[in-house]
Amino acid sequence: AVTSAMLPYASLSDLSAWTGGTTTFVSAPAHASLAARQLVSDLRHQYILAFAAATEPGWYSLRVNARHGKLNVRTRSGYFARMGRSGTSSR
Repeated sequence: AVTSAMLPYASLSDLSAWTGGTTTFVSAPAHASLAARQLVSDLRHQYILAFAAATEPGWYSLRVNARHGKLNVRTRSGYFARMGRSGTSSR
């Protein structure tokens, strides 16, 4: 939840969420240490998935599900396919 004190940072939180990330605000050095440990853990447990982009321009939603229900999957919400210079779609 975004409080009024955090409003200048709301767009950063939105951008993080749209791209599959998270935003952490810390108010004490001890919290920064915990946040850094969580970041390192996240980086050690990430995967990259590739797919063929759509051939028609427009917005396409993405959804990734894990077979194991206890796993936490974070992804961006989608992507824009656009027309390339030659009339074909580009990534």
